[in-house]
Parts: sequence; structure tokens; C-alpha cells
Amino acid sequence: MEPGKGNCETCKRLIRLCGNLDYFPADPEVRLVLIERLHYLARDHQHAKAMIDRWLETQTIAPKVANLVSLAAEVRNVDDELPGGCAVCGGGYWVVVDGLAKRCTCARGEALRQMARRAAERENTHGR
Repeated sequence: MEPGKGNCETCKRLIRLCGNLDYFPADPEVRLVLIERLHYLARDHQHAKAMIDRWLETQTIAPKVANLVSLAAEVRNVDDELPGGCAVCGGGYWVVVDGLAKRCTCARGEALRQMARRAAERENTHGR
């Protein structure tokens, strides 16, 4: 996507999802840089969402610009490789069951669980 879009509401919301992670930047200027880099590095908003989803599933600290660069290269647009969703999840990433967000039990949910497991294994194998 084009550079210099610190005002992109979608990317702003995605970075805000990282707000509860350790070392999330308190400085608004640093957060603006993260928003702009996410917007610039992602091919589209689906790719940006996939990047942040991957980060939230595998990390406990807030991403830095260098992490976003790596994520952009590592994360493909997951919707390109996932089966469609069922009537319960509607093709989303999570369903709410008894007040808790969980993966759906359909083929898409299982594929997402497998992807998260592989990512965690890669992180453990590479000592990150």
C-alpha cells in the first residue's frame, strides 16, 4: 500500500490490538511510525491483519518496525490458502463460545490451529 498513511483507520486499529503487549510504545509518534510502516509494508489490509494476527498468536512483546518488515515477508495473505468458513464462523478467524474467543471446529478453524502450531514450533526451534 502507499507510504505515509498514519491516518489509515484499519492499520491504526490493528496496531492498537498490540496495546496490551509488553513494551507497547507510550509515545504517539512511535505508534504513528508503526501504523505507517504496517500500512506501507502490507500488500493490502487483509495482509496487514494476517501480519498482526500472527504476531499476537506468537509473541508477548509489542512489535517494532523491524518486526513488521520480517512479518511482511513471512506472512502470506492467509485467506489465499485457507478453506472457506462455515455458517458458524462465516470465514472469520474466531468464534465466541461461552464468552470466550476460540477457533471454529470447521476446516478453516483447524487450518488456523495448524498454522499457529507451526508458527509456534518455528519460534521454539529458532530460539526466538
